[in-house]
Amino acid sequence: MANRIPINPEVLTWARRTAGYKIEDLVANKQFAKIGKWESGDESPTYSQLEKLAEKFHRPIVVFFFPKPPPEEPVEKALRSVSEDSVENLNPVIHYLFRKAKVFQLSLAELFEGQEEIQKQRLSWLTQAEAIESSSFAERIRSILEVTIEEQQSWQGSDDAFKEWRRRLALRGVFVFKDAFKNTEVSGFCVYDDLFPVIFINNSHPKNRQIFTLFHELCHLLLKQSFLDISTEKSWLANQVLLGKEESLCNSLASEILVPVEHLISQVGSRSVDKTLVDQLADSYHVSREVIARKLLDQGLVSRLSYEGMIHELYSLRESAPADTNKPSGNYYNTKSSYLGDSYISVVLRNYYQGKIDIIQASDYLDIKPKSFPGLEEKFLERAKVDVYL
Repeated sequence: MANRIPINPEVLTWARRTAGYKIEDLVANKQFAKIGKWESGDESPTYSQLEKLAEKFHRPIVVFFFPKPPPEEPVEKALRSVSEDSVENLNPVIHYLFRKAKVFQLSLAELFEGQEEIQKQRLSWLTQAEAIESSSFAERIRSILEVTIEEQQSWQGSDDAFKEWRRRLALRGVFVFKDAFKNTEVSGFCVYDDLFPVIFINNSHPKNRQIFTLFHELCHLLLKQSFLDISTEKSWLANQVLLGKEESLCNSLASEILVPVEHLISQVGSRSVDKTLVDQLADSYHVSREVIARKLLDQGLVSRLSYEGMIHELYSLRESAPADTNKPSGNYYNTKSSYLGDSYISVVLRNYYQGKIDIIQASDYLDIKPKSFPGLEEKFLERAKVDVYL
């Protein structure tokens, strides 16, 4: 008979809940069939079962032997849009990625050790932001990021546009990470910090949708908020007032940064507004069709009925589209690079080349095994116009 391991039932319950699982989600799996008895203390798992639990909940095995759950900010207290009532319904992946974001913040603090004052200066535009509701604030953000409309429209597609916006933000202290959220309704989230705020984007969405999410989360950071955002047909059709003041403000500011209203009006000119024009404008600014449609509605250039028809058609097309529209290429190093971003990888490599960290530490910061480090490094260095910056 296999030996049973006397773990702490209280810690096991904590690990399950903070991983986003209910008992009924797990009992169907033969390995976890007795988890209810393990949590009550009536029985204990085998070591093999404990390994599976640790893997499932993304926790080190040693934590299950702690005398009590370790201190950790729960997701419902950190992300303002998540209530205690809804936290158990969050996809377990979101729980995991939230903890991952917190780890990246700690990693950045270690990688920038001794450079805190430089980071403060780099980030002062965000931490000291004032007059965020003023009509000129969006123009100020574009000025800080040093992106003109002409340059934005010259980028070759939404993929290049996303990479460039991401790079500009990193140069000014805001790091952006990505992952496949396995939940199409969650567009992204941000975790505020005075020194190392981070944004996480759902890579399952098309790049032009990711770009709007990027700036929507940035607006929450300007408000000094950690926030998880949901993007559905219903949210796009909702009256902005019903979304709440903060969500409405973030939608408006992100929209104005990416698509300045005066420039949009000049682009429309005397042309009739139809699906073809919306498509052209979305491609020109590298934003989603929803953003353009909403902007046109707000300016009275389309009727509410036409707008609702556009949104419904967009979501209907997405629901009928193949599920793998924006899957990673399948190349491990390309996928990892996309998720981490060149700016973060460059910071890790800079520390490695300066001898501040070894290959084991560098691999840990990059969330890869040491044997994968040479491959990721090679992919990074061979890409055009990439240097170890920051």
